[in-house]
Amino acid sequence: MSGYTKLFSSILDSTVWELPPATKIVWITLLAMADRDGAVEASLPGLAKRAGVTLEECQAAVESFLSSDPYSRTKDHDGRRIAEVDGGWVLLNHAKYREKMNAEDRKEKAAARQARFRERHKVTPSVTPSNGESHSITEGGASNAMDLPLPSASGGGSDADPEADLAGPWSPPEWRRRYLLAWEDRYQRSYSLTGDTKGCAALADLFSRLPPHEIREAQENAQRMFRTFLASDSPAVKRAKHPFVFFVQEFGSLRIHELAQGDRKGLPSYG
Repeated sequence: MSGYTKLFSSILDSTVWELPPATKIVWITLLAMADRDGAVEASLPGLAKRAGVTLEECQAAVESFLSSDPYSRTKDHDGRRIAEVDGGWVLLNHAKYREKMNAEDRKEKAAARQARFRERHKVTPSVTPSNGESHSITEGGASNAMDLPLPSASGGGSDADPEADLAGPWSPPEWRRRYLLAWEDRYQRSYSLTGDTKGCAALADLFSRLPPHEIREAQENAQRMFRTFLASDSPAVKRAKHPFVFFVQEFGSLRIHELAQGDRKGLPSYG
């Protein structure tokens, strides 16, 4: 099975890079041959053939990797890089570097997902000359008075939603869109949970009973509400992976909680 190995530039500053050229080639060959658990299945002659070095050069390289290295920057295993196992060798720090690679890849993929998500759900403003109002065009192309960009009514705190001052009352789908961005930041993957239509309907019903100023206050606290809910350790919520419909069910208590936190001057916000 073909694999993929990310070669970190830090190898140039490691003690491996001070070793003879053949030894460096054998090390990179081991990295390329390792499976997801860091195991390399090969014989010494087979490894020499894959690396394109002589058997003697390969043996010297393997002995070097099996030995402790007092100058290695990684002190785990006394600087040893490999250990012998049945059928070959195992790279001792493979899991550590695989996690580092995964973290970087997750970060890159999350950024790409965020860009794609925003592109799919971007709002394009247009001006209606007849009344001078700015209308936002939704994904389907229709104007929605709930999404009219209005000037800010208050400055908001440092934790306030950065877009809250630029938008009027959000529609339930707009709440969902913003929640999904926070959810994807939390889980580092694309959102694929169900029940959102029900959640939007429930949120619309709730908004029909709330005064406009309370809806506005909820928008200004939206990011803190998202963070608080996504940090919930309730077994049922964690098991379901914090879906939007569950957030809507907790909307009232989250809104009241964040308003109460805002009134506690000098104390840090919850979440």
